[in-house]
Formats: sequence, C-alpha cells, structure tokens
Amino acid sequence: MIMKTSRYLGLWRVVSRAAIIAVVGVAILAAQAHAVSLSALINSNGSIIVDDKKFSNFQLVTFGSGDYIFDPAGIDVSGYMFGPDPGIQFTGLLFANTGSWLNVNIKFDVEVLDPLKRIVDIGLTFNGAIIDGGQAQIVESALVGIQNVGQGFVYATPVGTKLTDHLVLQDPVNGYEKIRVIKDITLLGGPQGTAKISYIGQSFSQVIIPEPATMTVLAAGLGSLLLRRRRG
Repeated sequence: MIMKTSRYLGLWRVVSRAAIIAVVGVAILAAQAHAVSLSALINSNGSIIVDDKKFSNFQLVTFGSGDYIFDPAGIDVSGYMFGPDPGIQFTGLLFANTGSWLNVNIKFDVEVLDPLKRIVDIGLTFNGAIIDGGQAQIVESALVGIQNVGQGFVYATPVGTKLTDHLVLQDPVNGYEKIRVIKDITLLGGPQGTAKISYIGQSFSQVIIPEPATMTVLAAGLGSLLLRRRRG
C-alpha cells in the first residue's frame, strides 16, 4: 500500500512539473507575441527580448508635409521568430496622400545575449503599396560605432518593386555582438498618387563562435600535429 501511494505521488510530481513547464512555455510565447507601441518604447526607454536578442534604445525622428498619416502611438512593435532567426515587427499605418511626403527615421540597438553567438546578417521585408505614381522605400543601415557594416534597400515604385532584402554584414565570419540599426523610411504621394506601408519585418541571423577553451585545445592539437610531422 505504501509503495502504491509512493508511485501515485511520483506520478503526481511528474504531472505537476509537466503542467508547470507547459504554463511557463505558454507565458513565454505570450510575452513574445505581446506588442508595445513605438512611442511607449521610446518614452520608457523600453526593450524587447526575443530568444537570444535584445532590442533597445529606440529613437525616432519624423518629417513630413501635406496630408500624411503617422502616429508612433499607433505603431505596434513586437518580437517574432522568423523561422530560426529572432526579430521584431512594426505594424501600423504610414501613409502619404497626393502631393504629400513623409520621412520616418527609426533607430534601435540589437544585442546578442548569448556569449557564444554573433550577428552575421539581417533580413528586411515590408508591404509597401502605391497608387498612380506614389513611392515607398526603406533604406536600412547597420552600424558598429560609426562604421557602416551593412546596408539594405526595399521599395515600391512605379518602375519596380522589391519587398525583401538580405544584408550580409561586413564580417560574416566573426559577426557582431551589438549593432545599431537605422531605418530611413520615405513615402511620396506624388502629383496624383498615394503611398502606404503597414508592416515592416526584421530578422537577425547568428553564428556560433567557439569557446576560448575550445580554441586553446584546437591550437594545442594543431601545434602537436605540426611538431610530429616535422619530426617525421
């Protein structure tokens, strides 16, 4: 009877732990899906963490003329996994009516929290749409200090459309622990058209770097191999 009770208690502990893990997993997924406004991120100096990436230090500069729509309180920013790559999404309306223009400059830092990973490339996508001669585009730069280590370009114009781009950073072998991303977003309504953006997606790929101890072992092994070859 005691053994039977013990088995029941053991089973209950396993089930309880599984339930707790499931609840925690749901909470993590919910946290990643939660959106916060761009204005709230800026005003509170807030940050978003997705997997091993931290997005922080958001800044915004805006210029425009004529009849346009842009409200940072109406732009939602959320974490998202683009397959295996962590990233963020911006959702909300940017619009330039006929004879109007809008320029939005968004800046933020991307930092790798895993000490064994480095950022090597960036994915960029948007849903720019135009009517009758309007134009929408994003010029994106990745900076380390004052050095530009990568640039991307997506656009929707009367002569062509490019909705996705892939930035391979300057040092794809060693990668970067932290970069500053600058999005230069421009919408032109033109003499008789309109331009609109309501979605911008951003992903960051990483490479795993060897631990220092691993590098030491590899170096020692290589040195020993060379020494044996010389003796041979």
